[in-house]
Amino acid sequence: MVDGPPRISTADLTRHEVHAPIVAAVEKIARAMVSGAAVMSLAVPVPVSAAEPVQITISADSDEGPVRAELLGANHRYPGLGYGMWDPVANAPRPEAVAATKRAGLTMIRYPGGTVANTFRWKRAIGPAAQRGCQTDGRDWTKADSTYGPMEHMRFVAATGAQAQIMVPFAVITPGNAADWVEFMNAEVGTNPNGGTAWAQVRADNGHPRPYGVRNWELGNEHYLRGQQRYWMDQDPAVAVDQYIKGGVVRIPAEPLGKDCAHPDSGVPAGGTAGEVFEVKHAPVVPASVQVTVNGTAWRRVDDLATAKPGDAVFAVDRPVDGRIRFGDGVHGRKLPAGARVSASYQSVHSGFPEFYRAMKQVDPSIQVCSSWGTVAFPKRMKALGHTGDYDCVTAHPYTNFAAEKDANGNPRDAWTTPLDGHDQHMMSAWTRVEQTQALKTAISDSGSKAYVALSEFGALWGPDPGAPTPFYRWNTSMTHALYMASQWIRWMYHDIRYAEGNDLFTTPLRYGLFHGTTPVFTSEAVTREVIKPLFHAGGHRLTRKITGNPVRVVDPANCGNGNDGCYEALVVAATRGANGRTYVMVVNRMPGNGDAVTARLTFTGGLTATTAHVQATQSADFTSYNDEATTGVTARTTSLPVSGNGFTYTFAPHSVTLQELS
Repeated sequence: MVDGPPRISTADLTRHEVHAPIVAAVEKIARAMVSGAAVMSLAVPVPVSAAEPVQITISADSDEGPVRAELLGANHRYPGLGYGMWDPVANAPRPEAVAATKRAGLTMIRYPGGTVANTFRWKRAIGPAAQRGCQTDGRDWTKADSTYGPMEHMRFVAATGAQAQIMVPFAVITPGNAADWVEFMNAEVGTNPNGGTAWAQVRADNGHPRPYGVRNWELGNEHYLRGQQRYWMDQDPAVAVDQYIKGGVVRIPAEPLGKDCAHPDSGVPAGGTAGEVFEVKHAPVVPASVQVTVNGTAWRRVDDLATAKPGDAVFAVDRPVDGRIRFGDGVHGRKLPAGARVSASYQSVHSGFPEFYRAMKQVDPSIQVCSSWGTVAFPKRMKALGHTGDYDCVTAHPYTNFAAEKDANGNPRDAWTTPLDGHDQHMMSAWTRVEQTQALKTAISDSGSKAYVALSEFGALWGPDPGAPTPFYRWNTSMTHALYMASQWIRWMYHDIRYAEGNDLFTTPLRYGLFHGTTPVFTSEAVTREVIKPLFHAGGHRLTRKITGNPVRVVDPANCGNGNDGCYEALVVAATRGANGRTYVMVVNRMPGNGDAVTARLTFTGGLTATTAHVQATQSADFTSYNDEATTGVTARTTSLPVSGNGFTYTFAPHSVTLQELS
């Protein structure tokens, strides 16, 4: 029981896409509580009214804007052979990886990833494999490989029929380096729009004369988050957003140096060999600012080691853009003693977003360059600083982060007591992500910019360990997670998001992705993507839809309507008219109980000539059902039914995603 009437304002509920059922359900509970009646079990969904049937009305002659196939994208990370999808012996993507990606309908694939790629250097990842350099993992500063480079990614993208979207690592490169990458990917052989090295010719020399024509680019990844995502930037968000926009010079004090792409916190000890090279973390550097100590003793910087004597304790900064510091060989400058600890203080110098934007667009004006500072602070500061026209788009990452977020009662979202609690936390948090994304769109519009919003990552992550014993389950590959994703795909479509890359393409079993294992295992999300891809691939336009009688699951009456933390609607619905002339209806039934099927009457206004509904749907024994190497708990089924008059009646199974294609 909850003491007193629920603290609910029905005005708060008007932001919901279909809010009337929740209002009615909450008012019904409030009346019962005020009269002293017992509140029904919160484990049971609350119907709007026993006498009110569920009605889905679709205006077949309406047009709410385009349907974008690019919403069915995914993030992809470069290390470990692209998480195992690249065959280095055959020098080709694994055929089973290509087949799985095509089967799931992937349309946009991000590269080289997110946090892991914040320190990625693309020039080290092209050319013959034996001549490639190493990479630094942006998450933990460990050494990573360069086997799956830009050209490998484009071969994979071409094989799957998808598009590429590229994340340019703002933390470690210059505008000129970013412009070089655009030239490498998009310039015609015989041209050299950025000057210096003719990168189109380099691409041709490595086997691909034709330009790749990559149109979608973003600068950086999640630097709006505090902690490890800031790199050289300040932890104060107000300072950091200005550094992202304006650039700046910061002093890095007494950093233990790494080498060979590895940067442990304590640094890497010297090997005592001739001409050792160390690296700072936060390049580029101002050469004259670099001060080095070896075992606590200062060594002197020289411009050229060739002028040094054998015993001189000197160093040279020979690649400021990479932060490389070279020591002597015993003939020209002293060798480092074996086991020595080397530290450096230096100025790290960086340009801001508008400089990157202009350099990249000068090489290829047709590309779209997105800021990755995915909060309202970016458009506001860009306007204040006079840069309203210096970005094409903003990428956001509307994740539900169970480890970081709290519910309306102040409890951590990952403090699940049961799988059912976890399911409810997924469903109740989903709409908040939509509100955040819409707020970003509004801020961009209010700033006077014509930029759009795209999503280079989204999903739900960091809940309880899915490998732990009961009561937890593999929620991140479960039907619960698929329902969350399917609800968001519908919302991104109706909020006119340009592209959306959800979760990771290939992953380890306990992460959030579509496939894992040597023979790709279709997670529940991948099965769901396969079910719904006909709607998105058909393109066309969105239709107006209205739901009445939509059942509501009330989890916490006191907070139902308070940011949608206490309740959620059963059905999330999309309807489209494809470019092929067919009508598609996608329905997500998010109710968890096996007795929570919803029977609805679908009515079409504005004319409908279809006679048959071809149905594809997910099926699972429970919302906790999942797929892995040993278990196949989620599958797809197909059927058909006749359509007569202006519609038909259909029963949507609980915890399911259904696509109806009318012809």
